[in-house]
Amino acid sequence: MLLSNAVQNNQELIKSLQDKVDKSGTLVKGMEQKVISIQKDQIDFLHDVITSLSWALGTVLTIIAIVAGVIAYTNQQAKKKMEDAERVIREAKEYIIKFSEEKIEIENSRKELEDYRKETQRFRE
Repeated sequence: MLLSNAVQNNQELIKSLQDKVDKSGTLVKGMEQKVISIQKDQIDFLHDVITSLSWALGTVLTIIAIVAGVIAYTNQQAKKKMEDAERVIREAKEYIIKFSEEKIEIENSRKELEDYRKETQRFRE
């Protein structure tokens, strides 16, 4: 009888331990599901952050590209105007030199004419 009671007590103890193991397994599965849910939420959050950052970065890069394009266009226009201005200055210098030479020729001609006039007046006198 003692043996029978001991076996029965062991069976009850085994059953009790089995119930506790089953409850622990259920708890572990519940905790696994919570961890999986938390991980999924974190992954979703990171995905949303990355998407937002990608959109913001794309917008910033687009703005930078537009500004760079405007700067390049403006620089090209300024360079063209600078070349035109240099050409005009070069032509103006050429005209100044040409007019200076013509002025000297006119002055020399006027002086020669004046000298000729004086000479001819001396002969008339």
